[in-house]
Amino acid sequence: MNIGITAVLIVVAVLLLIQAVVIVQPKRVKTITRFGKFVRVARPGLNFKIPLFIEMVDVQLSTALLHEQETVRVKTKDNAYVDMPLQVFYEVDESTRETVYAAAYNLEDAAQQILSLAAKEVRSHATSMKLDELFEDKDQIENNVMRDLEAFVSNNGFHIRNVVVDEPTPSEEIQAASNDVIASLRQQDAATAKAEAIRIERVGEAKADAQALMERAGAFAESRETIAQGMVRAAKTMGDNVRGLDDRDVMRVLEGVDWRDALISCSKGEGTIIIDSATGGHGIADTAGLVRALSEKNLAAKA
Repeated sequence: MNIGITAVLIVVAVLLLIQAVVIVQPKRVKTITRFGKFVRVARPGLNFKIPLFIEMVDVQLSTALLHEQETVRVKTKDNAYVDMPLQVFYEVDESTRETVYAAAYNLEDAAQQILSLAAKEVRSHATSMKLDELFEDKDQIENNVMRDLEAFVSNNGFHIRNVVVDEPTPSEEIQAASNDVIASLRQQDAATAKAEAIRIERVGEAKADAQALMERAGAFAESRETIAQGMVRAAKTMGDNVRGLDDRDVMRVLEGVDWRDALISCSKGEGTIIIDSATGGHGIADTAGLVRALSEKNLAAKA
């Protein structure tokens, strides 16, 4: 009889010991409640509680670095819709009994509530920025969201370790419009470059033409000066060697020389007909008749 009672007591003791032992794995904490009221925190290793349903393990929390992510659709200040990949890295503040209590009981769904608040902060900051500013000031958004988020979660037993906002992804309509703008800018740059090349070419041609004109003008002036000097010498020679010539006679001789040179220069063109009405004695009617006769001769030859 004593042996049976002893055996029963041993079994009961073993069962009570099993119920009293609380083993906590690394990077975990557990809350212990007594009759439903939080009393303490069980940390990694071997812990004990009062058995017989007096004290119970209630909530288990991970103290490892936690990670949540979501793609947030935002509308920018210039009415562009973009998707911004959001990642939040956070952890339970296990430093005190109170912070563990807050992490375990203050928030119904801590992960979802932290992520929702982070997404709300991203939208709040993005709506005050233009599309270009989202790409340029992405770090500023991360810092602002992290600051505002930390102010909330620190009162609820958590710490925000990092907030990452990846490169915004514009909608397909925005991407197509952006590609059209880029293509248009490239076409404008090409047209501007082409116009500039044409302008440079034309300016070069104009400068070359101006230089050529200046050179021709200089050559013409030099030739005229040479002719004038020659005529002066010729007039002086005739005046010194021919008796009875006055200045008018000398001028008429020189005019005749110029007229002859002009006729020689004009007659060099192929198929050119020279009619000297000034020295040939022909009137206008005779000249017209001669031109008409030549035209009829050419028509007859062709026929």
